[in-house]
Amino acid sequence: MDTLTPFISRKKSRQLPEEDLAVKSLTIFKEFSQMFPESITQNVLVLLKSFVYTKNDDSNTNTSKVSLRLRAHAFASLGKISLLNRELGLELLPVLAKELLTSKEDMLRNNAVLILTEFCTRYTSIGDQYMPLITACFKDKRYIIRYQTITFLVSLLQEGYLLTKNTLLFCLLSTIIDKYETIQEIGKYGLSTLIFEKKKNIFLESFTEAVFVFNHYFPSDNQGQQQTVKDMEHFAIPGEDNREKRMQIYKFMITCMEEGSRGLLVSNISRDILNSVAEGVFPLDDVVKCMVRDCFSVLVSKEIRVFDSDSLAHELEDGEDERVAKAELEIRKAMLVQPIVPVMISLKNCVLEAKSDLLSDIVLFLKEILSDYKNEIEDILADDKMLKMQVLFEMRNESNQQEKEAKEKKNKEMRNAKKSVPPASGDHIGEKTKEISAYLIRRSVCPGDGNASAAGSNDVSLRLVPQTPQNRSLSHKSSGVLGDMDTNNDINMPSTSGVGPINVKDIMYSSTPRVLLKPLKLKSPNVSKITMRVDDLDIDEV
Repeated sequence: MDTLTPFISRKKSRQLPEEDLAVKSLTIFKEFSQMFPESITQNVLVLLKSFVYTKNDDSNTNTSKVSLRLRAHAFASLGKISLLNRELGLELLPVLAKELLTSKEDMLRNNAVLILTEFCTRYTSIGDQYMPLITACFKDKRYIIRYQTITFLVSLLQEGYLLTKNTLLFCLLSTIIDKYETIQEIGKYGLSTLIFEKKKNIFLESFTEAVFVFNHYFPSDNQGQQQTVKDMEHFAIPGEDNREKRMQIYKFMITCMEEGSRGLLVSNISRDILNSVAEGVFPLDDVVKCMVRDCFSVLVSKEIRVFDSDSLAHELEDGEDERVAKAELEIRKAMLVQPIVPVMISLKNCVLEAKSDLLSDIVLFLKEILSDYKNEIEDILADDKMLKMQVLFEMRNESNQQEKEAKEKKNKEMRNAKKSVPPASGDHIGEKTKEISAYLIRRSVCPGDGNASAAGSNDVSLRLVPQTPQNRSLSHKSSGVLGDMDTNNDINMPSTSGVGPINVKDIMYSSTPRVLLKPLKLKSPNVSKITMRVDDLDIDEV
């Protein structure tokens, strides 16, 4: 006590004990009170209260020297002692609540919420009164406070200290959209494992109320739901910009439902929200429009399917996929299309009277849920020809747009395929040009045979032909000529100067005129066809 007294003394001292030593003393008090509660005297309680209740605004005393760290440890020590002293607990509760509401210090708020959660296990009736203050910490700006609060509440829920109420349900649902995955997982565990196992229909019964809470709408026909929306004001995420967050919550609730409950959910949404709007119970303001669009998004989501077609396919025999598809369409028609269409017609009339921009959303929603029943639209929307024409028009536009996009995609792929072919390099073009030139030279040297070596074995006469290089374009040569080329052999011709053999390629690409020995083939005479006259013979007479 001598270590702590100087910090709260009215007499201003020049030198105070080290803060670490004071923190150790407070920790000893906290642990010692649990082992020997009778040893905690009134003087100790007064000393601890002085740390908790002090305000650091009196510069004439040492209380201005009480740091935030010391106050936080004093809160923890006094909270541990109050678990064994009911009167002290009742005295401390308002102080803790005030710190949670007004304090900007993270350490104080953290210790205050931990003490309050401990009170819920020790004094159940007292803790329930302050449960809204505890759950408000789910929206605290500090991750550590949010994490510890939800961890302690899930533990209390698991141990049975908390009742499963709608307010607690909505608080846990808000953790699904937390930016930290650890908090999301703890919240989902508490919802799907602890709450859902105790009450199977809780998500079905609370779904429409969740739409009111997260859109922050007070339904005029239900006083109880109005009070819930007011209590949960801190957890509301209204507006068009937050629809994706709300949809995460809705989809999680639907996935936790049983398959039979999903069919009932369609009826609840249609009766409690859409029909109330169509009948004018809920005026068409911005919040109501946002709720209606939320309902449309829920009803067209894949999570609300009455059954999973994949699971049904396993139950049927092989080759019965067509039966699975037909069964799904029939069930969806009975559970979704038939109950919704009459309400949509009434809602359309209400929207037209109010001159609201919600009409386009109604048409797009009907187009989406009727996309698998194109051949039955005439019968389904027979009661409203105008709405039928609008839905069919949107379907045709969508079909044309899809065809256009498919065509553009195909053209883009063809252009990319052409771009992916690498252009021929300069070296490659040069080599091909030489090969074509060599082939043409061989054909000119030996017209009967493209092989130069075969020409040397024939009996031919030679003549000298002056040959100069010709700059001919090789792009007009036929593909058949290119196919017969021998690209591996060079042609060497004998030199007239006797210096050495001349490469034909060098001749073709040289600027100096050369003389080529070009073989000249002569036809052999056909002796059998020679005729002679006697007069043509020059014979000496004997």
